[in-house]
Amino acid sequence: MPKIPTFQARGQITTEAPSLRTGIQISPTATPAAALVKPIAEVAEYYEREKLIAEKADAEKQYLELSTELDEIETNAGKLFNPTEAQRTFSTQANFLIKQKLDQTKNKRVKKMMSDLFDQDIIVRNNNVKKLARAELDKQEEYNYDTKYQINLSKYKLATDQTEKDFYENQMFLNQESRSLHFKDSESTKNIAMDSIKKDLLVSDVEQLIENNQFESALNILKDIDNTPFLESKKRSELLDKINDEYNTVLADENISNILNNKLGILTVGAQLENVD
Repeated sequence: MPKIPTFQARGQITTEAPSLRTGIQISPTATPAAALVKPIAEVAEYYEREKLIAEKADAEKQYLELSTELDEIETNAGKLFNPTEAQRTFSTQANFLIKQKLDQTKNKRVKKMMSDLFDQDIIVRNNNVKKLARAELDKQEEYNYDTKYQINLSKYKLATDQTEKDFYENQMFLNQESRSLHFKDSESTKNIAMDSIKKDLLVSDVEQLIENNQFESALNILKDIDNTPFLESKKRSELLDKINDEYNTVLADENISNILNNKLGILTVGAQLENVD
């Protein structure tokens, strides 16, 4: 019986597909399809950038549309002379309008950009309102002080009792203390203001003495330079001239009166002599 020839395998059983090695090398990006990957990515990036630019423009457009209304709210709130109340009023009205505007926007990215713009804007505007309101408060404080000053000075001039005069004088100095505290005046500024009050009071006293023909008393006050350094030289000279003019006027009136009296006396004596004849 003939033998069946047998062979011994030199390899091993494997599940790998057979392959053929060649010396040819091909780049993975050298295919026509691969060559289109970069241009497609660039186009996608371009359209995304354009979309962001459009959304940013839309957000800024809607922000600017509301800015005019915010300007008006800021101006009106700044007219209040209470800074805290002014800021509260502005925030309440501004936030209401901003919320309305944001609620009308459906695009989330546009809404976020708008929200960021408004957040920054509100901080600046709120600070502006505080400054405006503070300026209004200062104007109101100045007006109140000036009004009370003129009232107290007038009452001081009309007062006939020294106790009453002292009361109005004290009120004037107390009001100035309060004003200096409000404006945070330096010591030198405060002293200048106090000297101004002293000057007005002294002028009032001197003019009242002149009106009452108490020229010597008025003159003594003006001559006391050491105790009245707050009175400017020009004003002192004006008051001295006024004393001199008023004194001469009174003296002239008295002389005329004496002359008239003397003439009347002579006429009376003459009439009596005629009657005797």
